[in-house]
Amino acid sequence: MATYHIKSTGSFGTDVYFVDGNHWTDDFDNRKTWTNKAAATAAKNKKVEKNGIKYIPKTRSNSTVVTE
Repeated sequence: MATYHIKSTGSFGTDVYFVDGNHWTDDFDNRKTWTNKAAATAAKNKKVEKNGIKYIPKTRSNSTVVTE
């Protein structure tokens, strides 16, 4: 079965991988994985709320769901 993870480009142009919340890592082995694409996509598109405003953080909105 394929696994999925969320990948984005970090501030120094390197690949970073989603861990949880607003936590990202450049260590491929520490990334969070999902067993289906729908769950990974839902995590990528999950909105956060700050001061009553809901939004998708920029790093996640510019990320992609990748299969391994």
